[in-house]
Amino acid sequence: MQDRPTFRELLEAVEHFLERDVVPALAGPKQYHARVAANVMRILARELELGPASSKAEWQRLDSLLGAEPAPDDVRKFAAAIERRTRDLCGRIVVGGHASASLRASAGSVCPTLLDAFERCFREQVCLGFQYTDRVGATTQRRVEPHGIYVEVPVWYVLAIDIDKDARRMFRMDRIANPRPFARRFTPSRIIVEEMIAHGPAAHREPPGRSDH
Repeated sequence: MQDRPTFRELLEAVEHFLERDVVPALAGPKQYHARVAANVMRILARELELGPASSKAEWQRLDSLLGAEPAPDDVRKFAAAIERRTRDLCGRIVVGGHASASLRASAGSVCPTLLDAFERCFREQVCLGFQYTDRVGATTQRRVEPHGIYVEVPVWYVLAIDIDKDARRMFRMDRIANPRPFARRFTPSRIIVEEMIAHGPAAHREPPGRSDH
């Protein structure tokens, strides 16, 4: 008993039929549409071949950012889970408008290890410690729960809960030094990020000399 044709074989058969039999028999717009249909068959065949590996890689990338989660076996549930996790990740990275001219002028370089440290904190759900220098040069040691990122192009901020002050705060990334994850656990919250943005960035910055902007 012969095995049934695979989806790829069926798509290739339709593509060959369109290319060899239908396209030469048509002219004008109908011939063009037949060529487009043949190309669609090729695209679908390629997606069927590469799709599983691509989806697995996407799931692994989300695991690296959000923490490991078992992947559903069902195809539809897997696709829904990818969409849910991607939406969750996007909800924690908020892009605002462009920074003011004075803010752009004061922007410096970001510590090269900060994003890796932030990613580890986010993935392992542990807190972040760092040295922070405010706009008048006052330096403090901070311990925070990093819940998200906010961007006022080209300036980036960490949206966080300051553990010692028990308050929501925004920290400019270019003013953070010596970032280091430490073993205090927390649960990243998209709601906290949304509420901080809804209340406006200025609501979560401290006056100079007390730290944040």
